[in-house]
Amino acid sequence: MSKETNNSMSPEEMAKASQDAIKAAMEQAQALYGNIPGFQSFDLAKMQEKLIADAAANIPGMEGKVQQPEMEDTSAMSPEEVMKMYSQGLDFVGHAMVQCDPDMMSDDMKDMLAGMDDMFDFEWEIERKDDGKLTPTQQRLLAFGAPLLVLSSDYVDSIETSHEMYNLKEMLKDSWDVTDRTSALETIGWLLHEGHHEKVDKVLAEVVAKGLDNLSEEELQDEETKTAEVCTTIEKMLEDGYCSAEDLPATALAWDLVRAVNMARWTHLFGYISEEEMWQTMQAVAESAGEHFASWNAYGLSFVLGRGAWQGDSDQCEGAYEIVSTLLEKAESPWMQFEFNLSNG
Repeated sequence: MSKETNNSMSPEEMAKASQDAIKAAMEQAQALYGNIPGFQSFDLAKMQEKLIADAAANIPGMEGKVQQPEMEDTSAMSPEEVMKMYSQGLDFVGHAMVQCDPDMMSDDMKDMLAGMDDMFDFEWEIERKDDGKLTPTQQRLLAFGAPLLVLSSDYVDSIETSHEMYNLKEMLKDSWDVTDRTSALETIGWLLHEGHHEKVDKVLAEVVAKGLDNLSEEELQDEETKTAEVCTTIEKMLEDGYCSAEDLPATALAWDLVRAVNMARWTHLFGYISEEEMWQTMQAVAESAGEHFASWNAYGLSFVLGRGAWQGDSDQCEGAYEIVSTLLEKAESPWMQFEFNLSNG
């Protein structure tokens, strides 16, 4: 699914909007704190350097409009490819920030980031390395982390990454405070056994039991308990036809399971955990998913619910749904190639 818009902005306006959006994100990030022990905000300064450098070098008319630090060579890329990468980079910033406390994110900054995202037209792609190094069993386990792999344009069929290792290591340090074996295992354990879904699920059960139409205005605006965020996400999913009321997920568990797979992969790449421990984590994810969901579709909707409810932003919910739809529709998707629950195969 694509995001289409008519862009009438001049290069000067694009440059200023880019800088303003990232500057606002950097300022807001200083105030963002999540609920993971030791969680810190993402280092947006490094993201700013990358995004602005690529925009200045490759988008026609942008030269000289933004400050250009040292960067990797992207001269072989077309303007369309650069614009797509730029858009996905902004979404990656949003992905990092979605793990922080959304109550401290200003509406102006949310609107600004959403406006930047609307400047670009692209479809979510499924990246494959096709090197044959993983067995079908291993590829199926990795598939439980596929939504974030698509989000970050990383390989869905390889433990190796398409990203710069330095950037990934900085992301683990700055966004998750994961720097060694102890912090890696602590974070993986938190995602598997508690995560963000625990709080969301409690509110979700109360909202469903009472009914959206029966909630008071005070309850609908209650951000302290996440009732507001959960209600916003439920309304988005139902009104836009992501699912019926009967198929509405009963848990946001998949949001944490998807991240657990990726955390295991990342921390193994840096030697914080062994390969065996990585596969054990992914196997635990697959077993938990099989106990709570009946299909990739149900698993994906739970991911959409969790991402949307944690952010309380309908745009994030929509983006997650687009990614899940891509995984459910494209032939190259691991979700199309492997059974969700082997006991049903």
